This record gives sequence, structure tokens and C-alpha cells, in this order.
Amino acid sequence: SGFRAPLGVDEMAIAGGIRGAAVELAMCETIDMPCIADAEIVLEAEILPTGWTHPEGRFGEFTRLMGGLHWNPLVRIKAITMRRDAIYYALHMPWENTWLAAPTRYAVIRRALKTAGVQVKDINVTLGGCGFWHAVISIKKQAGEGKNALMAALTAMDMKHVVIVDDDIDVFDATDVEWAIATRVQGDKDIIIIPGARAKPLDPSLPVTPPGIVPTGAKVGVDATIPEGVPRERYERIAYAYADRAKIDEYLHGKADQSSIGSKDEKTIADLAGKIHTLIDAEPKYYQEIAEYFGNYDFQVVARALGKLHSEEQLWQDARGRACVRGSKFSAKAPPQPE
Repeated sequence: SGFRAPLGVDEMAIAGGIRGAAVELAMCETIDMPCIADAEIVLEAEILPTGWTHPEGRFGEFTRLMGGLHWNPLVRIKAITMRRDAIYYALHMPWENTWLAAPTRYAVIRRALKTAGVQVKDINVTLGGCGFWHAVISIKKQAGEGKNALMAALTAMDMKHVVIVDDDIDVFDATDVEWAIATRVQGDKDIIIIPGARAKPLDPSLPVTPPGIVPTGAKVGVDATIPEGVPRERYERIAYAYADRAKIDEYLHGKADQSSIGSKDEKTIADLAGKIHTLIDAEPKYYQEIAEYFGNYDFQVVARALGKLHSEEQLWQDARGRACVRGSKFSAKAPPQPE
């Protein structure tokens, strides 16, 4: 019930694929229709020509809300068959429905993006979107594919709101996704609104429509990928030296760093300064990278070695702010100064 198969696709074949074996069917007792052979309970009935005249409900829905009163026709039960000691199981809304619905949306979205030629890293059909309406998708983006991915994903079933992010964003981390929206989106360029699209009748934000009328609503796409023309270096995340070793709890309980050398061991400082010079002469490095490269030295020693290079005017920075040798081919050049 949580998946609308394309026209002509046998849902029993899908069920068999999921379970890894064919679904065994049997003919009903009173009507010319097959049923699942080992179903707990099978009701055989006919719909009476009463029209949509009898009230039913209200029921809990996948939206976490109570649905409206339904008007339905009557049915006449013609036969009931069941297993010995059959179990009647009532579905508990919304989660049992939502957990089943989300994977089906995942599959349809992935297929739509594959057809669109977009390389997908991951998809999160969110529980906050009731497993039906919201998806966050990370892609290995080529130019223009943020928008292409949005348009493809919004065609998937009743998908309502879609966010596309780069492959450095964790789609299962809401803070990471929000950060991408905050730092990579310009509303006039990166938000797509498609009005008049087919909507789901149980969407409580839609105007009330007469029975039998398919409602329409808006679909919204947010392209939260790094915009074309913006240097990716702008999105270089902060890296911390000694992050894997420095434990704040230890310092709160009295730990003090002890230098492995005496304060007057200038030879060790000079030797390390020479090694750092060689390293950054070959390729510029951030302090965090230098500290990790020379991780067998205490950070005080690394800091003093860098200080020695700085005092000797051998240190400079490249255009990305990494340490390099002054006057090397990597050295950043100051912009022209006003006269």
C-alpha cells in the first residue's frame, strides 16, 4: 500500500523479488481472483452499487494526524478463509507505514536520477517528511547537475520538497544539511518552485477539494550544492591539529603537556626547522598538516621551529594561506596598493 507500481508492473513480482522467492497464489473460493495462498485472513467480497454514501473513519494517517471522515460504498462479504489460528494484525500509524514507505521512495528517486545521468552518493527520505514528501540527496556533481537532480527527484511519486547537496555533506546529519543550505544557497537562483503539480490528498496544507478530485500543489527544490563559478577553496573546512590526541577531559583533570626537550635545546629546534623548510619548499602545508607530519614532536617543539623560520624571514604563505618558503614559486603576492 505504500508503493504505487508503474502501470503494467506486477506488484506480486516486486514482492517476490524482495523476499527472494515467488509469492505463492491460490484462487479465491467465490470470485475469479487470485489471493496470497498463505495469507492469515482473506476476505472475498463484492462492492454494492450504493455509491459513496456510508461514513467511515476517522483513522490515523502517515502524516501523524487524524484523517478526515470518509464516505465509501458498502461491500458484501461472500467468503472468509484463514489459516488455522490466524493472526489479525492492525497497522499502527504512522511509523509502521512510514518505515515501509521511505525505502520505496528511495528506490524510485534513485532510478529517476540514474535515468537523468546523475551520479548519486546517498539519499535520505526523511522521517520528518513522513517518509513520503521529503528527500535529501547527495550527488557527485558536474556543472548544472544540481538543478537536473532536483527536477528528476521531484518527479518521484508524491515527492514534495527535495534538497540536493554535494558529496561532502552527510544527508543523515540535519545540521550538516542546514549548513549546506546556509552557506551554498542564494534564494533567487537555487530554489525552484513548481506550482500546480499533482499532490497527495492527505496533505493537510492543501485547500479542501471535493471527493474524487485530485488536488494539486507546489513542489519545491533547493539546490544546496556549491554554485558554479565559486572556488571550491571557499568551502575548505576547518582542520585541527592534534584533534585525535587532545582530550579536554584529561586537561580538566589536571593534565599538563611536558616538552620532550629542554628549553635550551636549540639543536633540536634547528634540525626540525630544517625539516619543515624542506617539506614546505616541496609543497605548501597548513599548520595542522605540519604538526601531524611531525607528530613525533611535541607541539611546543613544532611551534618553536616554525618561530625560528619566521624570525629568519623564511616563512611565507600561498594564496590559500598555507605555509610555504618565502620567495618560492608558491608565495602569494600582495595585491596592488593604492597610490
